[in-house]
Amino acid sequence: MPALYQREKTTPLTRDDLILERLKDLKDGQREINARMDKLDARMDRLEDNFNARMNKLENEVRGSSRHTQIMTATVVGIALAVIYFVFTH
Repeated sequence: MPALYQREKTTPLTRDDLILERLKDLKDGQREINARMDKLDARMDRLEDNFNARMNKLENEVRGSSRHTQIMTATVVGIALAVIYFVFTH
């Protein structure tokens, strides 16, 4: 028979072939999900680092403010004691 008249035989897909195709699709989907998760993990790490840096800065500011308040309180008490001392000694 000449080549033009030959018909290609098609093999029907078996249940196993369909399962194999579905498994390949699932595997590709899992790879995509893993890639997205890696991106999310990297973003969360950056956000966590940024958060920690801001918290450290805020902590330092609060400490500085607390020291300032303590100095101010000690100064006011000192002045008040000096005034009371002055009043009672004169």
